[in-house]
Amino acid sequence: TFYKGKIYSRQGKEICGLEHILEAIKAANLTNFVLDGELIRDNTNGILDNENFRIGVGIIGSNDSKKPEIKFVIFDLLATEEFESVESTTTTYRHSRSENKVNRRRNRQMCW
Repeated sequence: TFYKGKIYSRQGKEICGLEHILEAIKAANLTNFVLDGELIRDNTNGILDNENFRIGVGIIGSNDSKKPEIKFVIFDLLATEEFESVESTTTTYRHSRSENKVNRRRNRQMCW
């Protein structure tokens, strides 16, 4: 998840070494949004998905200062103000899913 200039794991731990992704988010003028997505390893060498996933998890969890082979696939976005407001908790999963289907038809997933 991208939130206020940083990328966090599901456990709330900041993930470092992804400056290339942060720069792309800034260039796309999306810094005022919370971006929900998944970090994946760019499988440029055609290895099996399970092996690629294992390698990607290792890279993401490492202390490397740069992780250029990692990409961020965005599934959903929400304005930061709405995310932080009480009103955002009133949106039901069904409504959010319905809205996301419409938005996904209009916009392809973003990936950096």
